[in-house]
Amino acid sequence: MGAQVSSQQAENRPTPKPSAPARRGVLLTEVRKHHLASIVEVAATVQFGLGSWALAPVRGAAASAGIAEPDDRPLVTGTAALGPGADHCYRRIAMEVLLAVLEQRPGAAPDGAGAELHAVVRVVACRRLLLELRRQVSELALEEAIFIGEVPCSSDGRLETAVLAGLSAGGAVVDVVTDASKGRAATVGLGWVVATGGGGSYRTGAGTAVCSSVLHAELKAMRKGIQLALSLHPALRLGTGILRLFSDSRDSLALVRRGLAGADPAGGSGAIHGEVARICALLSGVSAELCWVKGHAGDPLNEVADRLAVVARRSHEAGLDAAQAAALRSSIERDAPAAVQEHSRCHFRLAA
Repeated sequence: MGAQVSSQQAENRPTPKPSAPARRGVLLTEVRKHHLASIVEVAATVQFGLGSWALAPVRGAAASAGIAEPDDRPLVTGTAALGPGADHCYRRIAMEVLLAVLEQRPGAAPDGAGAELHAVVRVVACRRLLLELRRQVSELALEEAIFIGEVPCSSDGRLETAVLAGLSAGGAVVDVVTDASKGRAATVGLGWVVATGGGGSYRTGAGTAVCSSVLHAELKAMRKGIQLALSLHPALRLGTGILRLFSDSRDSLALVRRGLAGADPAGGSGAIHGEVARICALLSGVSAELCWVKGHAGDPLNEVADRLAVVARRSHEAGLDAAQAAALRSSIERDAPAAVQEHSRCHFRLAA
């Protein structure tokens, strides 16, 4: 009886989905069997308000399809024009990618629906680009000419490397502006803003922490802001672009500057030394600039960071829940876009 139940369970068990490499192999086999097509992969990213992309033929695909061309042609790369946001960049990237694909084989460009399949474009780990490419292919009636598929990652990392390198040509500057607010209690409020130097995009953050002093709180806010910047713009870790750290605390900036120079900490508690060490570790390999701004003197993003910190602290002191605290932050969020643009005008800078 037990053997019979096990047999029935085995029959009813769903067939496991093939792995990503297996799915890629099936796609290539089917395309080569039925179509004479160029098979290429594209990777792209949008950072710093700019878009960068790279396109490369899959090795061996051309020869297997009977097309006489080398397996390892140079990468085709490009940087999308600066626009009002990520959506604009992805639209531009998709347009440039389609043009590059159609130019891969001169004289074989498709002419609307019904044309022979010209290329299989496989998007590497970028869902937004995948959707935008499919939308444009549909609008241009090229579904029969260009097939858009998706793969998790490129085989050798060349595409990702080329994409990140392409960002360096665009003047990548990321600003981190932080502040802290301390009342009578030990719990302090922290506020931070991460914005692109061109004012193209921004993110805000706030929180509370138990700190031994205002200096300790300022350093903790710096660390939170830097962590957010590096998560949003990982190319900074590769030395691409510039991270500018703005604070109204001269002492905090001086401690970080000493730490980055490899000097021993001057005074302060162990908690402060620990924060400085963590900040320096985060900034390892990053091209960083430390900038002092006068507090409560009208600097737009310093004011936003200060308001975020004050609201976080007062919400904690008043025992507000998350929804109530978010409602208090809403007015700050409404003012943030204008402050980001004003900050960009006041501190305009392009990376070398």
